[in-house]
Amino acid sequence: MRYSTRLALFFILLFTAGFAHATTTWFVRVDGGTRFSSAVTTGQCDGQADVAYPGSGTNQHCAFNDFRYLWSDNSGNANAWVIVGGDIVVIRGCTHLSSQQNPSDPDCRIGYDNDNSGAPPNEWCGSGNPNSSCFPPPIPSGTSGAHTQILGGCAYGTYTCTPINPTDQPYGTTNETQLFGGMGLVWTLQLQGSSFVDIEGIELTTHNKVDGGTAFANSNAYTLGQTIFDGTNTQSVTTAGTSQASGTPSWNGTIGGTTTSAGATFTNLGPNCITTGTPAYPISCSGGVPYDDFAANGIRTDNAMHDILLQDVWIHGFSSSGIYGPLGGLITMTRVNSSYNAFAGWNFDLGPGGPNSTGFPNAPTSTIVASYVTMDFNGYNQEYPITHTYPALIGYSILDNGFGDAWSGQNSFLASMSCDHCEMAWNVKDAFFGPHTSIGHVTITNSYAGNNGGQTWKANLGGTGTWLMQNTVTNDNCRRNAQPLVGAPSTYNQGINNADRCRADGSAIAVVWPVVGSFELDNNSFTVASQNVAFDFACFTQPTAVSVANGGSGANVNDILWVGAEGTVKVTSVGGGGVVTGVSLLTAFQAATNSAPFSDNYVYDATTPSASGIIITISAVTPVTCGGGGAPRIMRNNTFNGYTNPNNISWNGLTITFICYSACQGNAGDSDDTQWTIRSNNNMWNFKSGAGACTYSGETCVSPGLVVQPSQTWVSETQLDSFNPHNASSGDSFYPASGSLLTGAGVTISGITADYFGVTRPSPPAIGAVEFATGPPPITRSMMGHIHIIGNRIIHE
Repeated sequence: MRYSTRLALFFILLFTAGFAHATTTWFVRVDGGTRFSSAVTTGQCDGQADVAYPGSGTNQHCAFNDFRYLWSDNSGNANAWVIVGGDIVVIRGCTHLSSQQNPSDPDCRIGYDNDNSGAPPNEWCGSGNPNSSCFPPPIPSGTSGAHTQILGGCAYGTYTCTPINPTDQPYGTTNETQLFGGMGLVWTLQLQGSSFVDIEGIELTTHNKVDGGTAFANSNAYTLGQTIFDGTNTQSVTTAGTSQASGTPSWNGTIGGTTTSAGATFTNLGPNCITTGTPAYPISCSGGVPYDDFAANGIRTDNAMHDILLQDVWIHGFSSSGIYGPLGGLITMTRVNSSYNAFAGWNFDLGPGGPNSTGFPNAPTSTIVASYVTMDFNGYNQEYPITHTYPALIGYSILDNGFGDAWSGQNSFLASMSCDHCEMAWNVKDAFFGPHTSIGHVTITNSYAGNNGGQTWKANLGGTGTWLMQNTVTNDNCRRNAQPLVGAPSTYNQGINNADRCRADGSAIAVVWPVVGSFELDNNSFTVASQNVAFDFACFTQPTAVSVANGGSGANVNDILWVGAEGTVKVTSVGGGGVVTGVSLLTAFQAATNSAPFSDNYVYDATTPSASGIIITISAVTPVTCGGGGAPRIMRNNTFNGYTNPNNISWNGLTITFICYSACQGNAGDSDDTQWTIRSNNNMWNFKSGAGACTYSGETCVSPGLVVQPSQTWVSETQLDSFNPHNASSGDSFYPASGSLLTGAGVTISGITADYFGVTRPSPPAIGAVEFATGPPPITRSMMGHIHIIGNRIIHE
């Protein structure tokens, strides 16, 4: 037995060694060559050496010269990755083929080379495939011990993907490798079902450019359908109309401007096209042959993807969303920027469809760990080429068929999210999540949000959720986009409906209280110019009984069903085919209505994801007050500075309410202010008297005495622009001035040793996120600071 056991172990080890995958590193370089394959025997390189093509021969040991060779040999065959899970891809740059429209070497195109939908020699996705589906397959999954890595050149070897200001958001480094989608592409990269994948050192964008449609509209003899203005240069024009005019007229270079030539009037519709927002400005993108050169989305995700790292990644300029789709597990984001995307920075709601035709929910264990993550100017179409400091060509709000969330939730669950040194600013709509997404645990530290057009910090904490916010600064100036922005095109706000400004009242924090969870605010600074109320806390009812409305199929006894965005039930019995016949309430959660019974059609089987069609009835509910008898609710060392904007429609006269609780669903309600476990050392200035402000011992309602403190007399939204942590060198309104009553007025809190800018906290500390500076305020923030442009990249200093 001893001999046979050893022999068996020997064969097991031999088998494992023989079939274990050895990591292959693949290289893409500007001076590489074409891909050799059995279908393309004239191909020059095998892609497996970090060297140039030697100049002659086939199948040489050298790098590819196009990123697309990793999944296509450009022969017309079906796409399939040559890499396997655990491999490493290093992209240093690309060289265009002669068939490529709008080449941008060394940037790497994804999608067809041109707008003719597969006509040879443009066969990157197989001849005849529509341009919109010419994206790579999902990136092959690695393992926990060997991640698949897609790396820009700066992320390989000695890591050099250092942002210009390494302590802050990397709006772009000078050495990220750019991948750009185009020719009507729907997705640029896919992570559907992918796991253990790292993407680092990559800039992902699109070069939005009118190519396939008519960039000048005529009103006389010229034939529609011609591209006679390519967005940058005037081209020679030959018409087939009655005038038979030809030549190179001197076109009006102003978008919307007109010129007359050979009896025809032309309108300059500009270089860019849009897919989100109406009326389209300058022009709608051509969705068919010939295609305009744009891409809708950056990265596609789904609820089977997990253990993904995005690091030193810059996503911008997409006609829909930077990232699109739900989550399936752990997502780590470090120095990531998803900005200037026309719909959302990350839109989790990948619908329609899903288990009950209500979309695809996040997997219940989904977790986001974000640090130095920026999501700015989402809801705006980005101009290309970039000519402005803030290249927001035009934004659209919901009433004009736009959107504009930074993080856009769905009726689903997220186990936890931590956000350290995050920024959400200038988004057309909301900054941070919910209440559509129920988040189990929220931690926000050292972060900034400002000038968002909807609510700023939002969460549905479900039954047992927790919220912790510390050292964070907020400028809740929700109508700021009603005013011009120096450095942006004059058209940037013309698609934002006035009724959408301060959408959902534009409150600084909007939270659905947990039934038994906790809520904590420590050392934060808020400036609030919302429509009605600074803090909008909601309470719903707690389900106490559940039953089966539709048993669906494929379930098992003891399966855990996530119901709506709020909680779980347990399957207690099933019939043939896995039809659910009995369920029991598993965890306390909140229902979105006070009326029972009602059915919840959004159910996710966390144990057997293939189960479908299950619908649960909430058969009884019990009202829950905001107090709820739950875990501690703490508010310490926070400063709140109120501004009443007379342009807003207010519940409460000219002065906004500080806090309202369950009664603020449709009216002003100031009830339930006795629930706080600990509430001390806060300052509330210029809020409605008695409406939750200074109602606890140890709180003050005095002028905060800031370095730059705009008058409370309203002038316009621009007067609050000094509440910007990037203006530190010239005066930042979050700083307490010498003699401010905030200085030294706080209570020492364990774990908070430095302020928002990294300045050491004394004991006792100041109230708010920022300590008094004895000298000039430190310049450590560049998130909305000065920039310069290298080519068409925005490089922030």
